[in-house]
Amino acid sequence: PYIEMMEGDVGFPTKVARQTYEYLQQCVEEQKKRIAEQTAELRSIYDTVSCGIIRLMRKGGVYHLLTFNRTLEDILGTTEDEVRALDWSRGFYDGIIPEDARRMALSLDALEAPGNVTHVDFQLDSRDGRRLCLTGTNTFISEDERGQIIQCIAFDVTRRVELEETLKRLSYEDTLTGLFNRNSFNAELRRRHSDPGSRLGVACFDINGLKGTNDREGHSAGDLLIHRTATHIHRVFDGKAYRTGGDEFCVLMENADREVQCAQEFVRQLEQRRKVVDFLPTVSFGSAPFLGEDVLAVKNRADREMYRYKKARKPDAAHCSPNHTLL
Repeated sequence: PYIEMMEGDVGFPTKVARQTYEYLQQCVEEQKKRIAEQTAELRSIYDTVSCGIIRLMRKGGVYHLLTFNRTLEDILGTTEDEVRALDWSRGFYDGIIPEDARRMALSLDALEAPGNVTHVDFQLDSRDGRRLCLTGTNTFISEDERGQIIQCIAFDVTRRVELEETLKRLSYEDTLTGLFNRNSFNAELRRRHSDPGSRLGVACFDINGLKGTNDREGHSAGDLLIHRTATHIHRVFDGKAYRTGGDEFCVLMENADREVQCAQEFVRQLEQRRKVVDFLPTVSFGSAPFLGEDVLAVKNRADREMYRYKKARKPDAAHCSPNHTLL
């Protein structure tokens, strides 16, 4: 570099030193810009991911809020300032329902060393009044003289849980009547069949004249007839009644003698009400008590009794206008 020496320079060429300094400053500025761009990109990802993320400092069993993302604000139904004002001393939002708060506390307590991870499902009430279902992952990130950094990630799975519950309900519930459906009835028969101590009685009901109603008034009127029948059966046999076919219903009876009397009384009351209330059905009825055979055999005997009952009576078809209000 001595060929770069200029008059007045001592030990090192001033021009070269200035150029080197300017070049280094330019490199520093470029690196700062690159870091700022990467930080903004990461922040954008952090704020737009579909899960709530929160970092807490734990020291002496007490938690202090460090950072959180925008999705957490959306989940809790709050603003940034409101999130900061919440009490995080226990490590979680106090809107977690009481029965899940203890499980969350145990999940956090299980984080004993960096790298530890726990998982927990919980429900909480958001600040804007929603009951949410979440699945969370808690991680022990690091530890230094300031304390332990704990990260909590939570996904809102409310919609998925609701859909699963709906599908589960539809698998055993009849959509027209709200009674249990045939799948549920068969499952209960299988369960009872494997129980040697089961002493169930069975009652079967069948709507008289439904086909005639469908032919005269249309299937909407027939559906109304089915719905009204189911409503009355449900009133008498809540939690024990099944729609097993188009116009067929079954009731499983724990106390066969008593509930056979209830079934007979139900048929009698329905016929009495039909004299004063327009468009109520008549039904055929059969029942069978447990006689030592399996439950399916009891059900078949009840079916035969019902058809004997139907054959012995002249079917009495109901008449209606489809616009009648459901009873």
